[in-house]
Amino acid sequence: MNSEEFPKLDNLTTDVINTVDPLRETINDSDVVNQTQPVITPELENLDILQTQKQKLEAEIRLLEDQKKQIQNNLGRLVEEGVLELEQRKQALIITIEQLERRRDRIEQEMRNSFAGVSQELAIRVQGFKDYLVGSLQDLAATAEQLELSRMDNWETPPN
Repeated sequence: MNSEEFPKLDNLTTDVINTVDPLRETINDSDVVNQTQPVITPELENLDILQTQKQKLEAEIRLLEDQKKQIQNNLGRLVEEGVLELEQRKQALIITIEQLERRRDRIEQEMRNSFAGVSQELAIRVQGFKDYLVGSLQDLAATAEQLELSRMDNWETPPN
């Protein structure tokens, strides 16, 4: 190569360096920008959206779990109150049943006593009536013997 060609080469090198240097600075500036600002791609946007949804769902799950605990507590309290009320009603019914059984027993006792008493009184009256009838019949028979009755023959023919 001759020296005359070198200046052209020198010029070309200088031209390339002058062209590349501003590009290098631009690239370096954009790298700095890229380093301070994250590059947002559609995948990263979807990831952010999914993470936000995940957080919302986790909060909703916690809320639903709290509501579930509250409902279980309320349900447990209602069951306890219902059982307590049923036990009270059971006790009241047991007391009422005992009172009715005592009343039934008392009525049965009165009926036995009354029936026996009435029966005995009735028997005494019947015996008294029997004694009266026997006495009356004896008196009637004695009176009939004292009367002189005509014979039956006279009774057979009617008087004309």
